[in-house]
Amino acid sequence: MMEYPLTPLPNYAAFLKFMRVRMDELGMTQRIMDHVAGWADGSTGQFESGKKHMGPGSFFIALNALGCEMVAQPNPQLTARILNSHMFRPRRGKSSPVLRGRLRTFTFLSEDLQINGRKGGLTRAANQTPEQRKKSARHAALIRWAGAKEVAKNDRA
Repeated sequence: MMEYPLTPLPNYAAFLKFMRVRMDELGMTQRIMDHVAGWADGSTGQFESGKKHMGPGSFFIALNALGCEMVAQPNPQLTARILNSHMFRPRRGKSSPVLRGRLRTFTFLSEDLQINGRKGGLTRAANQTPEQRKKSARHAALIRWAGAKEVAKNDRA
């Protein structure tokens, strides 16, 4: 068995490049990767082309399909940047809500989303209070029901 060095993946693009290289090493096509990972046909191609972003769940599925595992290692430069950030506040009591919210996702995923944005409302929902999320969900439900009523009206006519 060949020994591999640890491969740092500083951003989402680096992970996609690693995924492509690893697929080539294993002789996997995109279709085989989709099948092994349990994704819909064409998902790997959409991830690689940038049409679709891989979430944290898909990230771990991709690692398993490639026969890899994630190793977490502190990065002194990123740690210094976080500690010197205006958003960092020392812990008070059990946990700091600022750090809990900011460090929840992987650094490379969050940096890439800041640069490229994200389709969908997951990022917006994560930044909302529970009351704002509830109001937004109610509003979406009203819109869906209004659309359903309109379709029913047109079916009767």
